[in-house]
Amino acid sequence: MEYSFIIYIAFAVIIAGVLSFKADKKLLTFIFAFFILAQPIFQAKYVIAIPGMPFELQANRVLLIILLPFLASGAIQRFKSTRKNKPAFEYFLYFYFVLVLFSLIFNLVVYHRIEAKMLIVTPMEILIFILVYHVLKKEATPSLAEGLLKAIVVLSIIMVFIAIYQLLGDSSFMRLNEPRIAFAGFKRSTGLFPEEYDLGYFVNFAIIICLVRYRSKPIILSITLPLLVITLFATFHRLNWIIFFVCLTSYFFVLKKTRAALFLLILLLVLFLIALVPYFAGSGKYAQLAGQKEVQTFSKERLLKDTVTGRFEQYKFVIDVMSHNLMGLGGYENETYLSLLREHRMETKTDLTLTVHNGLLAVGIKYGVLSLIVLSGMMISMFIYFKKRISPGQPETVYPFYAALIWALSNISNSVTDFRAYFVLLVAIVSGCSATFYGEKAENSLANKQEKARGSKVLPIVKTIKGLV
Repeated sequence: MEYSFIIYIAFAVIIAGVLSFKADKKLLTFIFAFFILAQPIFQAKYVIAIPGMPFELQANRVLLIILLPFLASGAIQRFKSTRKNKPAFEYFLYFYFVLVLFSLIFNLVVYHRIEAKMLIVTPMEILIFILVYHVLKKEATPSLAEGLLKAIVVLSIIMVFIAIYQLLGDSSFMRLNEPRIAFAGFKRSTGLFPEEYDLGYFVNFAIIICLVRYRSKPIILSITLPLLVITLFATFHRLNWIIFFVCLTSYFFVLKKTRAALFLLILLLVLFLIALVPYFAGSGKYAQLAGQKEVQTFSKERLLKDTVTGRFEQYKFVIDVMSHNLMGLGGYENETYLSLLREHRMETKTDLTLTVHNGLLAVGIKYGVLSLIVLSGMMISMFIYFKKRISPGQPETVYPFYAALIWALSNISNSVTDFRAYFVLLVAIVSGCSATFYGEKAENSLANKQEKARGSKVLPIVKTIKGLV
């Protein structure tokens, strides 16, 4: 079914062209819109092998090459003029880059655990994130950001139809990897992403965008929101269901729509109680439904499956290894890590489960404890920085906040700290465009809050001085 991917890429070119037509910076809008629409396919299926080079030319690396000229223009002067106003998370990001590089050098030179090419490949992934963020921070305009948001919305609608068809029709349709079993004969939907959780993170963010963009268009919202929720359910990924609940309920509180938030919570509670009515009534139909093989299989194999115990055993193993390897192991692909797995009886039948199912712990075991701390600091500082700039009068200001929040939550029981991952780069894109979402109104609101905070501290001192005089 290779032709379906080729047709989609051609479609992505057309859509990116249309979205960039109204933007003031057409070339940059086209580059990023096309990247948003087509990166998963290019990254998985269309990789160029370069003779004599230690790495392949993937979509992310092509983007790195394309963006270098945009950043080079006046980059040094811009850095000097804005260094006093840099968000704290930028410094954490630079420090993390240095620590990862130092860990890799240490593991290569001292212990010979990794291949020399990793000194280029791994830091390059972080460098792409830095470059994407800074180019958009430097170049983004409201019309460019609008084009990228529309690209996300378009992709989310495409994902809806593909994911539902993968669930109810042909499970192999436009798959980038082998489908994984959800329960019984059902396969987890992945859309155009490699894994189901990648689809879930993206859809959760798309839901936030739709809530904001179509808040005054209830008809459109009533169509898009249920479809996106169904797509999220089709991933059969419980963490993404939790992320959805956290994002949806917090969205109204964050924008100070307390009544709407309380109404939503009451509605969810009422629906839950209604669902329990047949059980308390002793309905035979409920018992018959619960006794069906498909329902029991879904409950045992997906909804109630115990993965927590295994995860905590894995976490104890990781913490023990980190305590003896403060500089990390340099990665998973080395004999030291495999021998430690065997020693702790953590080896499994598939290589997939060798990945630590917690993003920060994964960083700790690969690049060291200090890298773990610094990346944690980066996520926390992003969260705080973007939260302070949310303005209830400008709902668009929630975009960077929720991009950072979803990224942080996704690392609870998954590892989404590889900077080559699609959603991580989407965080870089949204963060880079953040100033265009805030606008003058939001920045003035923040300045007023800070002024009031300073005034509340200074006023008692002034009164005391006046009393003495």
